[in-house]
Amino acid sequence: PVRSFEGHEANVSAVGFGRGGAWLYTGSEDGTVRVWDVRARRCQAILPEAGGALDRPAVHAVDAHCRQGGLLAGDAWGRVVVWDLTAGQ
Repeated sequence: PVRSFEGHEANVSAVGFGRGGAWLYTGSEDGTVRVWDVRARRCQAILPEAGGALDRPAVHAVDAHCRQGGLLAGDAWGRVVVWDLTAGQ
């Protein structure tokens, strides 16, 4: 592999790049979404930051908003969750 990003505690089920390729985002069966800095090769954020593994459904889809300020995830409970990364929410 050219690069690998490690940190999820279960299978990675969704992957995407932000515009320009500087950011990578991943969703996992561990119920988290991670935002990675591709150049630094490290995780910049873990969403959600609260709750234990049993409180989080598996993430099956992740996508960035077209303006790159938001991140959307679809989970196993049938929800679409939206984060505003510019506001830290």
